[in-house]
Amino acid sequence: MAIQDRTTLKSYFETFDKPNEGEFADLIDSMLLKNVDNYITDAIVPYKGNQDAASAVTLGNEQTTGINLTQSPVFDTRVDVFINGEAVSVGDGVKTKDTYFSNDNGVTAVTLQNITVTNTLYYNGSICHIGNLDSNDTIDIKYSYLMPVAVTVGPLPFTPSIITNSYYVDNKNGDNSTAVKGNRDKPFKTITEAQNQAASGDIIRIVDMIPEEANLGKNGITYVFQAGAGLYYSQTSPAITGLNWNSLWTDQSGTDISYTVVGGNFKIESYWYGTWRRSIVRLTSASKVLMLDTEYMEIVGDDGWSFYMDGDGSTVDVRANGDIVYAWMLVRVEAPNTTCNVYSKGSIRTNDLGYGSSLINGNGAGDSVDCSNTKLNLTAERSITCGGHYVGTMRGALTCNSSPNAKSTFIINTPLYEEYDRHINKAGDEKGTIGSSNQCNHYVQFNVDIFKLHHDTSVPSASPYYGGHSGVTSVSSSTKISFVVDLNVRLLILGVGHRLDYSRVTASTNKVKAIVNYNNTTIVYTDPSLQNFYDWKSGSNRYAGSVVDTRFCNFSFNGTTKVILNPLAVTAGQVTFGTSDNTEDNAYIIGEFISNGSVKSTSFVDSLTGASFSTGIPKMVMSHNSIITEYAKYENLL
Repeated sequence: MAIQDRTTLKSYFETFDKPNEGEFADLIDSMLLKNVDNYITDAIVPYKGNQDAASAVTLGNEQTTGINLTQSPVFDTRVDVFINGEAVSVGDGVKTKDTYFSNDNGVTAVTLQNITVTNTLYYNGSICHIGNLDSNDTIDIKYSYLMPVAVTVGPLPFTPSIITNSYYVDNKNGDNSTAVKGNRDKPFKTITEAQNQAASGDIIRIVDMIPEEANLGKNGITYVFQAGAGLYYSQTSPAITGLNWNSLWTDQSGTDISYTVVGGNFKIESYWYGTWRRSIVRLTSASKVLMLDTEYMEIVGDDGWSFYMDGDGSTVDVRANGDIVYAWMLVRVEAPNTTCNVYSKGSIRTNDLGYGSSLINGNGAGDSVDCSNTKLNLTAERSITCGGHYVGTMRGALTCNSSPNAKSTFIINTPLYEEYDRHINKAGDEKGTIGSSNQCNHYVQFNVDIFKLHHDTSVPSASPYYGGHSGVTSVSSSTKISFVVDLNVRLLILGVGHRLDYSRVTASTNKVKAIVNYNNTTIVYTDPSLQNFYDWKSGSNRYAGSVVDTRFCNFSFNGTTKVILNPLAVTAGQVTFGTSDNTEDNAYIIGEFISNGSVKSTSFVDSLTGASFSTGIPKMVMSHNSIITEYAKYENLL
């Protein structure tokens, strides 16, 4: 009796054949038995290819980077590209994104599911905000690939590494006292024990939901969760010993570590009045955590930060297939040189209670902590939302402060961006979408199709707050302010009590360093009345009769800009431009500006050119009655 190839075995069972005892024995001897012959298969392995590969010099679009994949990605896996550590878009069979892959010298783009090892990465310098590349720019490509494993027929003369470097964790059937490394049939009960025994290069494979385990993460380990598996940490479970917080994933070793988490459903409970200060990931050193193909993650409750960046040089990189749900804040920054890239194929959103206070909070203590050189990129294929909190409400969806030594960058990419405050009349309402305060040194970019800013109008305003007075940008200090905002937004809808800016200060000595660019945007003001603002901090009324107040920020309107006011508001006296001191300056009209509203004063000084206009800026077409009819298209979109 002997081992035979498939052709020989098939010949035993042709029509009218009658296999004999020896031929059946050959068939059995030629098969692998999983519990006897160390049966193994190919394995999907998380992989980071072309790490820190130097780009070729590029000028314009459809330029080769000279970088090819080193492995072929698994079918339907994510393929992500990073330039100098910043995530850029990848074309899926199209050449209109920042990058794309091609197998015909850049003429056509390959779809993501058909990318192979022979494809080359191409770059569009005129589309990507980074601009043209040179040899000093580095490119990382991240994806999963199939590790080919040769299967020897018959008993294997060795123990393959794909088995021996794996630890299996099964909360239901596992036993830490009898678990054996590499043995699926003798799994561990807890990730913690498997992690204690694992070394750099090992894989921990989790097959079900693991309750009440947190503070995980070890250098060089890859954690692989089967479909449906994950972590759940309840409110009743304790914080880290000696600390007032806990996190599912962290780096409490006290040294810089790096590890990868593949798949998984992650939930942790965190409550303002209870057990609080919880996170999905919290880093305290220059550590790096890569999360690939995450199924779902959520902070359950009304407190906590999904990603807490507390280590100088720390990096969190998330690629989620499902929603990312936060409660108090999505990203909290407490250290310089941090990088946080968060991508969701679904939505980045507040929980069902609407408790989300901030998407990004760059240290709320003003300039007490240096958060310079922060790089944050949030991308969601469906939507990104921010809400209000019943204790502190909206404290600025993106808080820009404390970056004194190097510019920080925040980038938001999504078809729909929405702020909806269910808990108005709180002290922080007025900070709005982009709040800048002491030591602000930021570049902010929104790449959004529809931008909604509104609150629950069923809640009555009450002195002294008159809630909901938030804007797209706000300035709450005149000390060391420097920021540039690019709003690549097609449609911006302002709800009742909202406007383009709001400032808590009476003067801004750094106004020339605060620039907001609107690019081909239609702005719809839905409030039917003349706005009436009360500044709770300074305890006084401010001029409220304009959608755009140019005393505290410089506004640049590029391309074609439309500002469509509710006709009822125009009748009530609402204007498009106006300041309390009648100096409607610093409104740089680069292209065409059209509005059915008027200006409070017709005297303008364009600080960009120094030109003075006694009857308004020539490119502004105000009281444009023909666009009043357009308002009806938008009034029901909030």
